[in-house]
Amino acid sequence: MSSPEVVRTPDVLDGEPRLAGTGIAVLEVWSYVRELEWSHEETARQLSLSEAQIRAAVDYCEANPEEIAAVREARREREAAMADDLDI
Repeated sequence: MSSPEVVRTPDVLDGEPRLAGTGIAVLEVWSYVRELEWSHEETARQLSLSEAQIRAAVDYCEANPEEIAAVREARREREAAMADDLDI
């Protein structure tokens, strides 16, 4: 699903989908709303976004579960590589 509010740029957030005009990944927004159970209003206030942007991010994640799963896996791989580099 394509959304004008959501963009991907290779040099920003490692190409993760993010809200246009921001450096905020849609997965972060989704996590606040679905995992932490913040309201759209609270999430918008905390992230200095509009409620429409919050809805767009959550809708995007829920409409693209395979893409979001791939983003999560890529994050895990980057974190593991960084941990290896630091000998953690």
